[in-house]
Formats: sequence, structure tokens, C-alpha cells
Amino acid sequence: MAEFFQNVWSLLTTENAELVNLLILPLSFIEALVSVLFFTTILKIKSSKKQIIVFVFSLSIAAIIINLLVPNPYCNYLNIIVMPVLVLIIFRTSLLKAIVAQISQYLVSVLSASLLSTFYTLIFGLTTQQIKAILIYRISFSLIQYTLIFLLYFYSKKNNLNIDLLDNMNKKTNIALLVNFLIGIVAIGLQSFIITELTTYMPIGVNIASLAILIIYFISNLYNLSRTAKLEKTEQDLEEEKAYNKTITVMYDNIRAFRHDFNNIVQAIGRFYCHRRYQRS
Repeated sequence: MAEFFQNVWSLLTTENAELVNLLILPLSFIEALVSVLFFTTILKIKSSKKQIIVFVFSLSIAAIIINLLVPNPYCNYLNIIVMPVLVLIIFRTSLLKAIVAQISQYLVSVLSASLLSTFYTLIFGLTTQQIKAILIYRISFSLIQYTLIFLLYFYSKKNNLNIDLLDNMNKKTNIALLVNFLIGIVAIGLQSFIITELTTYMPIGVNIASLAILIIYFISNLYNLSRTAKLEKTEQDLEEEKAYNKTITVMYDNIRAFRHDFNNIVQAIGRFYCHRRYQRS
């Protein structure tokens, strides 16, 4: 029995990247679940339980197949492409929402991973490669990351924090938002690479400052997106109000014209009646 536990402990604490990558594949289902809960809440995407279940299984199975058959880093690129396609097909959203869903999930994952990498380096003195290759650290890292994303989803849902992206935004606004998010992906990707891959060569203060910049950028990006959506909605409301006022004006003019015609008809009837009455007398 002691030998069994020793073997288990050895499995958990020995570096073996290939074995770890195989053993954590079932965690794809948890990752897909917390991801769909997060982006459907933050983007106000209507979803049923059936849609969520189909999305979780589709994304998880696709991710497992891609990770098994496609080498790094190309598997990551394919996973990034698959998710918005599934969002479009399953939730029937606009292209903008599908892309923003992928980007928001990516940003949250990168931020949480960067935060945890810094934490593991400070507390346990581990490098990014050791976190990825040692099973006990990899599992705990992933579960804590998913917990953080779930807590963010729970907080957003409880406090009704969301971004109301309109499906009928004008073309210029859509392009501006997409460009902004793409620049954000590049910036956060570079910062994340610095934090996770070069953390052992940089002072702790620089790592913490880089992480703070990531968090500030993420929050400001969400705020700007929310503000843009509100301005777009306000502009559309004003256009609808103008159209409504124009309709009321047309109706008023029609009523005035009808009133004028009606008065003429009544006067004609009155004159006709007086004329007949005069003839009879």
C-alpha cells in the first residue's frame, strides 16, 4: 500500500509534460462550461440549457481532438477559430458577438493565467514549464483558474454587469470594435508571454507591474466597449424618436386635411339641404 501511494505521489510530482497533457484533457469540459457561462452573461447572449450543453460538449470534444492531432502552437490557433464558429451556429448570434465572445474568454484566461503564474512563481518558486509539466501543479493551476472565471461570472450575473452589444451596430462601429479587440489581443498576448516565459529573468516588481497593466487594460477595454454600446443605443433611440415624430407629423397633417375636407362636405350638405327646403317652400 505504501508503495502504491509512493507511486501516485511520484506521478503527481514528477515532470512529464506529455503525460500531463493527456491526463488533463477531461478538464476541457470544465473550461468550456465556465467559458460559456461567462461570455453569455457578460454579452447578454440568450441561451437555453440545451444550447449550453451542446456547446460544452462540442467545444470540448473539438478541443481534445485538435490537441491530440495538431502540434503546438497551431492547435491553439485552431481552438481560437473553432469557438466563435460554434457560438455563431449554436447561439445564432451576430458575427460581432461571436468574435467578442472568443476575445473576452481569451482575455480572461490570459489574465487569470498570468496572475496565477506570478503567484506560483512567488510562492513555490516554479517556472512556467514546471507548472505545465508537473501534474499536481497543473491540475491545481487549472482548477483555480476555472474557479476565478466562475466567480467572475457569478459576480457579473449577481450585479447585472454586462455589455449590451447591439446586433445592428453600424459598420464603422463594428470595425472599430474589432480592431480595438485585435490590438488588445496582441498587447495582452505579448504581456502574457513576458510574464509566463521570462518571469525567471525579470525582477518581481516588473512582473507585478506587467500584471497590473494587463488588468487595467482589460477593465478599461470593457468600460470603453460598454460606453460605445450605450452611445450606439442612444443614437438608435434618437433615430427611432425622429422617425416616430415624423410619423406623428404626417398623421397630424392627414387629420388636418381630412378635417378640412370633412368641413367642406358638411357645408355642401348643409347648403344642399337648405336649397331643397327652399324649393319645397
